[in-house]
Amino acid sequence: MFQSQDPSKVGPVRSARQSDLNYLPALHAILAHVGASESVTQMVRGAAKSGSFVDIDEFQHADAFERVAGKVAPYNAYTSGSKIRDAAGDAGRARVDVPVLGFNSSVGKAVGKEATSLAIPYTGAGKVTYAFDAAVGSFHRTQGGQATMDADAKKEVMPDNVVVIKTEVKEIPGTADVTGAPSVDFRATGTGAVVILREGKRFDGTWTRGGTSDMYRFADSAGAPIPLKPGLTWIHIVPDDYDLAG
Repeated sequence: MFQSQDPSKVGPVRSARQSDLNYLPALHAILAHVGASESVTQMVRGAAKSGSFVDIDEFQHADAFERVAGKVAPYNAYTSGSKIRDAAGDAGRARVDVPVLGFNSSVGKAVGKEATSLAIPYTGAGKVTYAFDAAVGSFHRTQGGQATMDADAKKEVMPDNVVVIKTEVKEIPGTADVTGAPSVDFRATGTGAVVILREGKRFDGTWTRGGTSDMYRFADSAGAPIPLKPGLTWIHIVPDDYDLAG
C-alpha cells in the first residue's frame, strides 16, 4: 500500500486475493493486480462496481503495466504510481479521505519492553526476522535468511515499525493462482492480539477494528494507545497459533 508517496517503479505485481477486499473500500484504493483466480476476479470486479475502489487489472489495462527483461513470468510485471493513476482516470487523481493508523513521534503512555529482534515462523516462504539497528532507528529485515532489498534503489528495506496482527486465517478452496498459491481469508474486524516493534521496543497489546470502513487501533494491556513511529510500516497478519516469543 502506497499512501502520501507514489512509487516511480513497483513490482513484481501479482494476482489479487480475496483478503484484499477487507481493506479496499475503507482506503478508497486503486487495486493494481495481474488477474486472479476466476472466483476472486468475479468478487473483485463485483465489489468495484460499488465505486468504493478502482480495479486496475493488467488483463483489462495492459498499458498500465510493463513486462521487464531479466525476470521470468509471473515475476516480471511492473508498474508505477503515475501509470496506475492514469489508468484509473478521474478517480485516480481525486483526493480521498481515508481512516488512518495512529502515528506519533512519541509512544505516549504506552508501555513496552526492550526487544531488539523478532522472528515470525513462516514455513513455505521462509522465516522472517527483524533486528533493530539503533544507529538508524529502524529494523533490518530478512526472509529465508536473505536481507529484504529494494532492487531498484539497491538498498535494504528497513521498516520503522513492525506490526504483527494475530487472527483466524483460512485457505479458500478453489482459489489457487498459476503458481498453486491459494487465496486466504482472515477475520479483519473485531479484536485480537498484536505485537508492535518500534525504536527497539516491543509492545504486546490488542488490535480492534469495528468494521471494514474503519482502520485498526492498537492498545497496550492497560488500554493506552500504541502509536506508530512516522515512517515505513510493515504489517503482518498471522494465524493465532504463531509463536512470537522470539
